[in-house]
Amino acid sequence: MQVGNEPDLYARHGHRPESYSPKDYYTEFGEVIRALKEDQKIQRVSGMLVGPSLASADWTPEMVWETGFVNDYGEYLYALSVEQ
Repeated sequence: MQVGNEPDLYARHGHRPESYSPKDYYTEFGEVIRALKEDQKIQRVSGMLVGPSLASADWTPEMVWETGFVNDYGEYLYALSVEQ
């Protein structure tokens, strides 16, 4: 399940405030994990998520990795994705 589609363009497209950053995406990704874990109808969360699916327009993948994204959410990730 993809969590976010081109979050580096959210602010540019008016979906988030101008100040939206990789750290904000990191926080939102964690909120999705928590919500999935709290939903008793969802059997498994580990290894099923895909992100960040960057457009590589306003952020680089490294900017997201520097938030601790891979280290902190690795067990929940099926794949890391970047769009070009």
